[in-house]
Amino acid sequence: ENRRLLAQLYDIKRRAPGILSNREFFDVVKAAFFMDRAEHTKLLKPLLQWAEAEAEGWKAKDSFPAVVAGIVVEPPQIYDIFDEVGANIVADNLPTASRYIYFPASEEGDPIEALAERHVSRPNFSPINDQVERVYTDLIELYRGYGARALFYIHIQYCESQDYDLPDIKRKMREEGIPMLVVETEYQTTHLALMKTRIEAFCEAVLGRV
Repeated sequence: ENRRLLAQLYDIKRRAPGILSNREFFDVVKAAFFMDRAEHTKLLKPLLQWAEAEAEGWKAKDSFPAVVAGIVVEPPQIYDIFDEVGANIVADNLPTASRYIYFPASEEGDPIEALAERHVSRPNFSPINDQVERVYTDLIELYRGYGARALFYIHIQYCESQDYDLPDIKRKMREEGIPMLVVETEYQTTHLALMKTRIEAFCEAVLGRV
């Protein structure tokens, strides 16, 4: 039930840009990892009801749909930067978001097999994959399927699995004409000024946004 409610909230966020900021939505998802599941679900229900009511006749804020990819968005202040430039995240392949929310395990048959099937059916995860091409084909499907205008790839410095995948991802996105910005970051960094400048410059150059 918890995942189902989060999926519904994500859908509202897509339909009504600005009803929840990127930071607010992904903080709600993150809270599910630390709180008692029943308590989180209890608090999530009224939030979802409020969002559904507000979405009726919602005047969407000036924004553009974007996809975020990577392993983790760290530090979370990066979401604030996306909010400031008008990026409304409509899809992702993050273990801390869509990989948790979607692809529920089957409740029929062997539970171990069901969990294994759920694991391999989810979007490609950089360190763990059995089909190399899924590194980029999953991103292309997300980008086109949700009508995104930009792809932000969160690259954790010194992450070997991402270092291995990134050249192929860059090449394929260029071939497909998908505007992608690699956002270089590291855990617990507080140096966000340069990152913000790069994101702003990308949005201005590629999307014509200031």
